[in-house]
Amino acid sequence: MKLKVLLILMFAAVTFTSYAQDGGIRGKVVSRNGRVALSNVQVKIESLGLTAMTDKDGNFIFENLPAGSYTVLFSTPDFEDLNLMVRVGDKHVQDLKSVIIVPSGQSAVLDDAVFAEFDSDSSSSDTQALPSSLSSSKDLFNNIA
Repeated sequence: MKLKVLLILMFAAVTFTSYAQDGGIRGKVVSRNGRVALSNVQVKIESLGLTAMTDKDGNFIFENLPAGSYTVLFSTPDFEDLNLMVRVGDKHVQDLKSVIIVPSGQSAVLDDAVFAEFDSDSSSSDTQALPSSLSSSKDLFNNIA
């Protein structure tokens, strides 16, 4: 009988300690150019004094972090530093999936997706060129947008 009680207490202790684990942060660091995984990127949570380096596949992980919000700093030579705010919950590892960092000197370069398309077919000089999305149209979607 004592053995049975002892086994039940040991099982309960193991179960409770598994629930007492804190959260964490994991992810993969990739370059903006070609989404190539970057190794040896320093990943730092300064408020806790924790530092990790990405592996050959660009992966990193911080485990057993108390719940809260943290600023994570990503830094490596030839790339611009990135500060990222991450919220960690109890018993949950926050997966950042892909963290994209920009090569040095490319921050002023804009992606093609940033540019809007404008109508430049103004035949007379007194008409004002408007973006095509602002011009009158019978297209219901353009009118709503």
